[in-house]
Amino acid sequence: MIRSPDSKISKSNPDLCTSIETSTNVTQRKRKQPDCEFTQAIAVLSTELKKNIDDLRADKNNQFTNIIVNINNLREDFNTLSLTSALIQNKVKELRAEYVAIKKDMSQLDTKHDELSQTLTELKSTVNFGSDNYVDCERGLKELERNMNNQAASTVELLERKIDSLEQQAKQCNVEIGNMQERRAAMSNKFKFVWVRNATVLVKESEDSSTFAIRTRYGR
Repeated sequence: MIRSPDSKISKSNPDLCTSIETSTNVTQRKRKQPDCEFTQAIAVLSTELKKNIDDLRADKNNQFTNIIVNINNLREDFNTLSLTSALIQNKVKELRAEYVAIKKDMSQLDTKHDELSQTLTELKSTVNFGSDNYVDCERGLKELERNMNNQAASTVELLERKIDSLEQQAKQCNVEIGNMQERRAAMSNKFKFVWVRNATVLVKESEDSSTFAIRTRYGR
């Protein structure tokens, strides 16, 4: 307790303890102490601490809010990713089924290709055989044509000789009649050979030329 200074003017007892003990009507109380710099510093520090704590609490609340928002976004992204993964799995299943079907078709195409290759080989052999036969036939036709030409030439030559022989024989059996109008006409037209056969006048310019027949007026 702080004691009051001694003063002759003051009527109070400086010793409060003794006065309290001797007098029951006196109330005991503490005096208000003056504020010091240390107390003010503590008050300022306490205010700053409260402000810093409030700022820290607000910052943490903002961070927690951001974390919650990020978690919600991640949850939505995860749900979207799960849906996308399910779609991808379905697509993969479809692609696998298509791959199996394509593989089956390729196997069938390989089988058909082998069959076509075998058929083409057989056709090639047949074409080669036909080509050889065609060459043989063409060679035979040329040989036959050459033989026929030779035979035809020989036959024509033989027939020409026979015709000449028959004409010579016919000339020997012909009767030449003079002073006939047709004969004079033939001679005037420079026909070298003129003869009559069956009331028909035959004329030729030369031995190798064609024979022309002139019908006489004495015939029927």
